[in-house]
Parts: sequence; C-alpha cells; structure tokens
Amino acid sequence: MQSIITIKDQPCGSGKTTSMIEGFRSDRKYLVIVPLLTEVDRVVECSKSVPFQQPHDNDNNAPTKTEHLENMILQGENIAATHS
Repeated sequence: MQSIITIKDQPCGSGKTTSMIEGFRSDRKYLVIVPLLTEVDRVVECSKSVPFQQPHDNDNNAPTKTEHLENMILQGENIAATHS
C-alpha cells in the first residue's frame, strides 16, 4: 500500500485550514499539525465526517504526550495537534 502525504504551505489567513476541514473524507486517515491550540480545537469541532483525537501527556498507557501520539498513530487514529 502506498501512502500519500500532502503538505499545504501558503500564507497565514489564506484559508488552508478551512479548505482542509471541508475536504476531509471518512475513508482516509489524517494527522493534522497546526501552530495553535485554538486551531486544534477548530479542526476537532468543525470536522463533521471525521472524528479527531488529541494527544495528551496523562494517558495511563503513555506517560508523555509524544508516547501517546505514537500510540495513536499505531492505532490508526485521526489526530490533531500543535507542533510545539
């Protein structure tokens, strides 16, 4: 199976996140990295057809946010997170 990775790099305020949210498809998996927590919240709240999860650092099976993110990727979750 071949994976397709799409990177969108355009100026701030050009509508990248809105366009991305409108284009989500339930038959695909997504890892969305945005600069602000408010943008993570927007992705999670506005994505009607695709459920998103957010990594956090207090998961019982993963003591750090990075480990939780790794576990979520291995489980095939759709993930929205910040890059910081």
